Amino acid sequence: MHVSANNLSFMLIRLAGGLCCFAGVAWGFSAGNWFIGVGAAVMGLCFLAVSTAPTVDPVAAPSRSSVNRYTVGRSPSSMHSKRSLDESSTDKLVAEMLLQGRYTLLLRAGVIDSLSNVQRGAALRMLNESMSLTPAGRVMVSTASLEASETATTLLPIDLDATFIDRFPVTNREFEQFVANGGYEQPSLWSEDIQSMIGQFVDRSGHPGPRYWWNGIFPDGDDDYPVVGVSWYEAAAYARWVGKRLPSDPEWVKAASWPLESPDGRSFQKKYPWGDNFEASRSNVWAAGIHRTVSVHKFGAGGSAGGVYDLIGNVWEWLHSEFDAWDDPRDKLATDEPMKSLRGGAFDTYFENQATCNFQSGDNSLARKRNIGFRCAIAASDLMVTPEHDSASTPESTDSHE
Repeated sequence: MHVSANNLSFMLIRLAGGLCCFAGVAWGFSAGNWFIGVGAAVMGLCFLAVSTAPTVDPVAAPSRSSVNRYTVGRSPSSMHSKRSLDESSTDKLVAEMLLQGRYTLLLRAGVIDSLSNVQRGAALRMLNESMSLTPAGRVMVSTASLEASETATTLLPIDLDATFIDRFPVTNREFEQFVANGGYEQPSLWSEDIQSMIGQFVDRSGHPGPRYWWNGIFPDGDDDYPVVGVSWYEAAAYARWVGKRLPSDPEWVKAASWPLESPDGRSFQKKYPWGDNFEASRSNVWAAGIHRTVSVHKFGAGGSAGGVYDLIGNVWEWLHSEFDAWDDPRDKLATDEPMKSLRGGAFDTYFENQATCNFQSGDNSLARKRNIGFRCAIAASDLMVTPEHDSASTPESTDSHE
């Protein structure tokens, strides 16, 4: 087939336009830089407009006044095909983002209005099934401690806005999407102070990924197990990629203990998500006798009043906060290096008092251990969702438990 130089140029322009448009949208979704992303997308659309403009022989062309510039050279059927192609490309991008668990990016201002009713409904369903809405209010948060006893801690009142928090810790299957889609090769997702070290976060084969994986693949059968062997920086990068962030200490404690206020203003919050008494059958701690991580769905009976699960046991969870962020400067614990906050206890937590809603521990932000995972959160004000969002409903998948 013969292709003229003119047509070849337009084909190249069209290709550049499509790539530019897609890259602009992808940048906006992954990096949160909408000014650059939208600008690139608009530039791409301009290229597409140029490349699809009709080409006519200047000698044989009729006068400008007698030509409809938007339909010359295109029949109604070909115009319909072009629109279908554009819609198909958009649908594919939205479908990919839903598959990757990046639904919160679709529920942002400026994005949600561009979705179809079906796409918007799918994103909202994923939000409801995957996250719980913790209402605004006050929570009492403990200060830092590296001891097994709670007697050395102090409770501080913290006022919070409404927050969505993941119902479960991030699993191997979910984190695999981040690895497979080049999360470790996107510097914009990572904190500036760690840029030079991203290449060191590899698995046992040297492939980018969690410490205990092999060649970018998690152990067979561990799909729904919490991802472990990830540093605080890896957890934070995943959270950015998926459109969320790590929860703060007060947000995590509030989702776990679910405080209630009496008419006289007194606040009551649970010691454990299920109540004030420890029950080994409700969490994967040492007393459960398992001594390794398990599926995040195994201990459904240990969920909080808001439908948040696996908060106690299985894995400690990285939080956004510094280890001693809530301490009085005069009372800060002396540590050899800065640490990030951890809460919840793990499968190897022996002391019951270390597996409560309010016990805080900590570790070096570079630690990549078998007993540390994470979950994500996002402020309710960052999403364009209606007040009728059913935050208290529990996904059917959590009905079965040990």
